[in-house]
Amino acid sequence: MNDRFGHFAADDVLIEFSHRIQRLLRTDDSFGRVGGEEFLAVLPRTSPRDAVGIGERLRAALCRKPFSVNGQPIVVTMSAGVTSFHPGETIDEAFARADRLLYDAKQSGRNKVISNITL
Repeated sequence: MNDRFGHFAADDVLIEFSHRIQRLLRTDDSFGRVGGEEFLAVLPRTSPRDAVGIGERLRAALCRKPFSVNGQPIVVTMSAGVTSFHPGETIDEAFARADRLLYDAKQSGRNKVISNITL
């Protein structure tokens, strides 16, 4: 997107993307940018099954309404890796697992939610 529309337009999309996500999450959920075009959502008091469902709802909601970039509609997709925090592990271990799942989602066609959670 940076090459096609410029850095300011891409930044505007990232800002609108984060606003759309934040509106869809609960007040006790945490959401933030961890680098580049990668974001992290922490969903306390959420079952693993519900976390996968939330990921799918977020993905679908983002794709449903195009973003406006320099007056042009742009469809933005979302790939996600969903995992649970396991007692005794570090935050870094859980984050690394989610990051691997995100990479798997991107490598297998993008615009999907991949989880290691048994539903």
